[in-house]
Amino acid sequence: MRVLVTGGCGFLGSHICEMYRQQGWEVVSYDNMTKSELLRTGYQTEAARDHNWNVLQALGVETIRADVRNLDELLDFASGCDYICHTAAQPAVTISIEDPLLDLATDVTGTVHVLEAARRHHIPVACCSTVHVYGNWLNHELPDLIQCAIDDGLAVKSFDIGDGYVNINTSDDIALAENENVQRFFGPGEVED
Repeated sequence: MRVLVTGGCGFLGSHICEMYRQQGWEVVSYDNMTKSELLRTGYQTEAARDHNWNVLQALGVETIRADVRNLDELLDFASGCDYICHTAAQPAVTISIEDPLLDLATDVTGTVHVLEAARRHHIPVACCSTVHVYGNWLNHELPDLIQCAIDDGLAVKSFDIGDGYVNINTSDDIALAENENVQRFFGPGEVED
């Protein structure tokens, strides 16, 4: 099996790459490596940017420096894959306020490009989204939302515009367009001091 992981060098994406690689899959990490949110802190920006790239290469993951905003490139690398895991995003709220067009291009247009690649190649896709779309009430309400989704046989959906495209583009052309919202992850794979 072969999986394409967009945002594959990010925190969540790199762990997905590692998991599939350990299961013997061919894994393609597709990441533009900009890590804009790190520039603000200045904390080991270069080391943090390259850490997961180097770890994944050592595991035998094919690492591709490319951007989900480039549909033609994405189509090329999605060809021959059995699945796509979409974790690419511009995650920093502060940057989305300062540069909303970057946010729109990456998070919305990039997601549409991933869905289009999945549609054209008939590949199932799992889309991950941020916890921030739910607001501060998430920790109190999420168990009820999950139980409701399980009872109704539905996936938990978020309310941001990129996820809207995931919701409306689910069809027979895409066998699976699942959208999962994940809380912050911390642990192995973060850059050490």
